[in-house]
Amino acid sequence: MSFGVYFIDGPHAGTKARFTGVNSPEDMIGGFDRNRVHYEFTGTVQPTERRDPPDRRVPEVVWDVTKDPVELFRWWQSLTPSTRAALSADPAGPVPSECLTEVIGSGQLVSAQWWTASDPGPNGFYLPDRVQQWIVDHPLGEQA
Repeated sequence: MSFGVYFIDGPHAGTKARFTGVNSPEDMIGGFDRNRVHYEFTGTVQPTERRDPPDRRVPEVVWDVTKDPVELFRWWQSLTPSTRAALSADPAGPVPSECLTEVIGSGQLVSAQWWTASDPGPNGFYLPDRVQQWIVDHPLGEQA
């Protein structure tokens, strides 16, 4: 038995690998290590093109894997393409007002600060630093 994986990020980003001797990702709960980098399954799959010789068995799909927290990957996938594009344009900037409801509704934290004595309210809401860095590390064209 075998199955394939597609590396979304990390040193193997954009490549595929085949695991033999295991039936499915369920047999690898908790993920796996490759060249001292830990990867976890995202729960998403993509079809694979048959390029191997006909006598070699090729998995019909490959499972996506990520080196980063899976919850960030899943959160990102839950957003609309327009919100992802807006957040990618300036990850460290304020969340655009037209995206704020969707971002908060998706369960992501945002923060703001202001001087209550002198400011009428916050000048914007911001994503946590780790989320900003994740967006920077995963350019929109490279995200699954």
